Amino acid sequence: MTPLRQRMLDALVLRGMAARTQESYLEAVSRLARHYARSPELLSAHEVQQYLLHLVRERHLARASVNQYGCAFRFLYGTVLGLDGQAFQIPLAPQLQRPPQILSRAEVAALLSCAHDLRAHVLLSCACVSSRACFLMGLTNSSGFSARHCRSA
Repeated sequence: MTPLRQRMLDALVLRGMAARTQESYLEAVSRLARHYARSPELLSAHEVQQYLLHLVRERHLARASVNQYGCAFRFLYGTVLGLDGQAFQIPLAPQLQRPPQILSRAEVAALLSCAHDLRAHVLLSCACVSSRACFLMGLTNSSGFSARHCRSA
């Protein structure tokens, strides 16, 4: 194990990072080093940004994966190596905002047909009405209920 890898692992452990986070961050830095065939300590911010572009353009990784690499690099350069965040910027990709899912009349009918008693029917009706009202007011539907999740007994 290289001294830099050991320093990074020690910093991750000291900060109480989960074992899977430790593995992911170490693997991301290891791949960066292999890509340029030299120690990450010797790389410039431009080279790190070019590697992130490589992940997006050529490897076609999802935004979340690229962001995880970016977080690993921020941790390495900012926390472990103590470089200034302004001088060594590593951008993260913005997360896509999904539009709220609106149930069709048929889906609402299927959902309500799953209610086996009056109480369940009233609760589901209120949920459907409040979901549509929230959409009309511009709020997002985070409940994610759907007739597909309903099981009739």
